[in-house]
Amino acid sequence: MKTLLSSVCMLLACVTSLQAQSSSDSLSVLAQYQKFIQVYTAKDYSQCVNLGTQVQKRLEHPNVLYKLAQCQCQSGLTEQSLALLDQLAVLGLPYQPEENENFQALTTHKNFLKIREQFAQNRQPVQNSSKAFELSDPLLIPEGIAATSQGEQFFIGSLAKNKIASYTPLAGEHDWVASQQDGLFSVLGMKVSKDGQSLWVCSASERDSLNGCSGIFQYDISTGKLRHKYLLDNKTGAHLFNDIVVTRKNAVYFTDSKGGQVLTIQPNTNQIVPLLKEVDFIYPNGIAMDEKEENLYVADLTGLTRIELTTGNYYRMATNQVTYLNGIDGLYIYKGTLVAIQDSGNNDDRIIRLYLDKDKKKLVKAQILQSFHPDFVIPTTGTIVGDEFFYIANSQLRNLNPDGSYTHSEKLKKPLILKLKLSPKI
Repeated sequence: MKTLLSSVCMLLACVTSLQAQSSSDSLSVLAQYQKFIQVYTAKDYSQCVNLGTQVQKRLEHPNVLYKLAQCQCQSGLTEQSLALLDQLAVLGLPYQPEENENFQALTTHKNFLKIREQFAQNRQPVQNSSKAFELSDPLLIPEGIAATSQGEQFFIGSLAKNKIASYTPLAGEHDWVASQQDGLFSVLGMKVSKDGQSLWVCSASERDSLNGCSGIFQYDISTGKLRHKYLLDNKTGAHLFNDIVVTRKNAVYFTDSKGGQVLTIQPNTNQIVPLLKEVDFIYPNGIAMDEKEENLYVADLTGLTRIELTTGNYYRMATNQVTYLNGIDGLYIYKGTLVAIQDSGNNDDRIIRLYLDKDKKKLVKAQILQSFHPDFVIPTTGTIVGDEFFYIANSQLRNLNPDGSYTHSEKLKKPLILKLKLSPKI
């Protein structure tokens, strides 16, 4: 789930939400980022360069790099500023520095034109999606979607209405789990179990006294009845269960964005426990598991991390200067590659396919499957059916306030589910 605010606000919110349970290392990075934004806003460019350089070492987020480049330019560090802009252009960012007054000193530099051209090329839309279906309620604010293996039935979760809708090509849509049924909070990531019998649901509250409470709900697909639910309250810290994967033996692994962890529930237990106690993530979001169920891939604000389930070892995925790995929401495995819904923090969402080396430690290739779609309003998550990727195109979640009220509800559109064909390996 993307934040209800901008990516800048999400980073600042992390400082508070992680205080009770995160390591001093994560807090230090976030606190530095908060100061970096403050001096950037105050146009204290010299201090901005000093703080931004420190933040960059841990949080190579495109937003950080772009702001740091502006501060460098304003501080007379033109070569360093150009180098950062060139790095962002090579990684595929679609910025327009020629329209930013902070880069005015670069406009006559011989390398600036080449960098501008690369950014312009990055802004060329890639259109491969078509309409799959549409839901009737503009106020739904959908975030999670799942499907049965052959696409006979789709499940769409609502952030605003604390319910799960069902859609079938023959019967259309109906409420599958009613609003707040079984104590359901806002609905986030969902997965159908490998045996097709259960729907596993991440749910979280940001309202009143329940703010920071989260749960995993397991529903029987044939009856729609609740099988189990596993809850964590907010007494020792805030939680936001965000996305989930399920093994063939019904072990589940899921991200806790506010808790900064990956958690697990193993079969025949009623306990939610940390997968890696010594690892802190910064707002972990999307999660995927490879076909052999040997590795987890976890997206957070810093990029992607691979976790070996057999050993507990974990590795930061190297970008190899192929593309950026920040801003990933939905994350999926398809034939040994990763499919991700991604935003750089600049409202330029895209669907991308990532190819890894044989050791699964770094990127070797990136393929943009969809970008700059006219119907995109914060796409969030998707589901793979055969060789097709179905995804929520317009969650509109920034129109939903934490108290459950709407901003500009009259402007909301019907939720749109798009699909695209996942191309063969390149």
